[in-house]
Amino acid sequence: MMNYEHVLETYPWLIQRNQNAIISFDTDGWASGVLLAHVLNWNIVGYYDSERLILKNGIRTDDCIFIDVEIFRSTKRSFGHHLIIYDFNNLPNDFAQRTRQCFNPNFVRRFDKRTTYTRKYPLATFHLLDKILRTSGIGSIDLTSDSALSVVWFIDGLMNIRYNYAPNVQEWITYLQMENEHWYSEMNARRKDDVQALAGTFISDVNGVYAYDGLKKLQNFSPEVLSNLIQMICAKLGIPNNILNWCTNDYSTMRFNRQFMDLITQNNFDSFWNSNPFSMSTYFKSKISFTLEQPQLLP
Repeated sequence: MMNYEHVLETYPWLIQRNQNAIISFDTDGWASGVLLAHVLNWNIVGYYDSERLILKNGIRTDDCIFIDVEIFRSTKRSFGHHLIIYDFNNLPNDFAQRTRQCFNPNFVRRFDKRTTYTRKYPLATFHLLDKILRTSGIGSIDLTSDSALSVVWFIDGLMNIRYNYAPNVQEWITYLQMENEHWYSEMNARRKDDVQALAGTFISDVNGVYAYDGLKKLQNFSPEVLSNLIQMICAKLGIPNNILNWCTNDYSTMRFNRQFMDLITQNNFDSFWNSNPFSMSTYFKSKISFTLEQPQLLP
């Protein structure tokens, strides 16, 4: 079982109020940002998509928490859930130091690509953030309405993952003590087609604001579109619009070097790690993408 008390002792910033956050620029990042802005009054000061970082002027990344991405720098705090380690028994000597402020549920269970790929964390950042907030006693938001469920079930494709990888989802639900979460019990109570149809209404609404595949690329960033999107997500979740907590003006855009490579051997991982990436994600089962501080450095 996940020891939430230990998690919060190790990463107390997960539930501290009035923090600055940099979120991934996709449905998981947006929904997580809405949740954190509402419950903990976090300021969403930046957005990151593995190639670009949009950041409010005057803010240092050391003073922020990256949400839905792992950052490999000892002074940067981050919360991600991606399977980014090839073999836990062959970690680089500096791995623990460079990830000491990175919370990842796969790290907690020592899951890696070589031995436990099919058992990797299958949910989204939003689902675990919501559980952490509830377990801490702070509380979260009401996720019982159909409009809220459409968001919760869509994020990171949960409406398909729940059925395509049912044993893995159930293992994690048990480990994370989520069996009694309304969104999960309601998912089990309804027909698969109904769950998928309801989740589809959320992405339809996102596409009604702006084409999803275009919006999630920061090269197409539009403060006006983002404002409309956050207003829609807040309405879906039944909470006040919190766009005032979001960076929509007075920002700069930084560009980095995103690369792709196979990750099928330890030598692959060592080569990747020795290139000094600051972030990485699984791209396909056998490939990863990673990002270098080139041509710009993290501020």
